[in-house]
Amino acid sequence: FIRTLARLGSVYERLKDFKESEKHLRKEMTLRQSIDGDDDIYTLQTAHHLSRVLRVQHTEDKYKEAEEIIRRVVAKREILLGKVHNDISKKVGRGS
Repeated sequence: FIRTLARLGSVYERLKDFKESEKHLRKEMTLRQSIDGDDDIYTLQTAHHLSRVLRVQHTEDKYKEAEEIIRRVVAKREILLGKVHNDISKKVGRGS
């Protein structure tokens, strides 16, 4: 069921129906957090995806929420993967 929500979120994002995408990603996020916890890599991937969908909606409150989410994701990934991991370096501008 979680994978279905993820796929629906992606499909609606590709269709540029960002509100519908956001709805499915939020449901996925809630389930992942309750099952796997906030620090699980898949929970963090979902959070990153949600932040991307929020950013493209171009409203001040969505931008702010997206920024808060991505800051949490980067901080948690740094703890899990280390600051020199390629995934982190690209996100914070330290990579090539």
